[in-house]
Amino acid sequence: MAASRYPGSAAPSTKSISAPLSPRLSTRLASSQPYLLAAPALALMTLFLFYPLVENLRISLYDWNTLGDAKSFVGLANFAHVLTDRFFWSAVGHTLWFAGATVTIGMTVAFIFAVWLNNPRMRGRGILRTLIFMPVVTSAAIVGIVIGKLLNPVFGPVSQILMDLHVTQQPIDWLSDDHTVMWVLIAVGVWHGLGVGLVILTAGLQSIPSDLYDAAAVDGASGMQSHIHVTLPMMRPVLATVFLLSILGGVAVFDLVFTLTGGGPFFASDVVGTYVYRYAFGLGVGESTQIGYASAAGLFMGILILALTLIYLGVQRWSQNREEMTS
Repeated sequence: MAASRYPGSAAPSTKSISAPLSPRLSTRLASSQPYLLAAPALALMTLFLFYPLVENLRISLYDWNTLGDAKSFVGLANFAHVLTDRFFWSAVGHTLWFAGATVTIGMTVAFIFAVWLNNPRMRGRGILRTLIFMPVVTSAAIVGIVIGKLLNPVFGPVSQILMDLHVTQQPIDWLSDDHTVMWVLIAVGVWHGLGVGLVILTAGLQSIPSDLYDAAAVDGASGMQSHIHVTLPMMRPVLATVFLLSILGGVAVFDLVFTLTGGGPFFASDVVGTYVYRYAFGLGVGESTQIGYASAAGLFMGILILALTLIYLGVQRWSQNREEMTS
């Protein structure tokens, strides 16, 4: 080994020593790090959410059939037409009816199943949860097609089974009767979305400390009283979450209605989604599409959904503040 050129002392290090960053630069880098991490998500949201929203607003101000670039500016005329169209308000009523019924029935059934399947002494509860959740992973469009085949009055097995059991004397056309079509949609919607509420409510039930039920049992509370005075108060935030998710999913229904009834018969099951689709693609409206009017109708419904959401959140916050003041 070659001798050191600096006897009696260690050789100087050949590694470069980087100068430390100034405190101001370090602070700026630290403060900008969250924005840098969120930049990819913000870019995707801008591309797939904000830009389509702004473009939809711009198109709603024009009379445009998408054939060529010919557009005529009509301002708020499309919105005025939406407000005066009775078929639009009929579709809004059907949408709110579907959402309200599916939320009310679905949450009630999901809560009952969640409490029932949360019993640790019950055998096979994992299999039952899987069977209830299985429809969720199936596309709503596929569900609509299959249910439509099953309820077909000529070839479907449902009417044939009912006639074999002497429940009815003739086939029932469930989807062509304006008195039954909405209830069929509601029943299928509840069945298809039941698993989501079940999973969330089950997670909420399992987060409740068992000590509370033990204390209620010591106080002499029955099983029903324990659920009323322990389960329901502790599950209130979870129930609020399930309610909000369910109502938003209910008012945005489209594929199930489109594949099962198409909005018929005679618009008896028409929802806002099928209404907008019909005008956007010229189905039953005329020879050409009316994309400007469809954009106005969809935007108006979006504003209505936003208003309902804000009202719900305001009522929920008011209720929480009232409880904090009284406690």
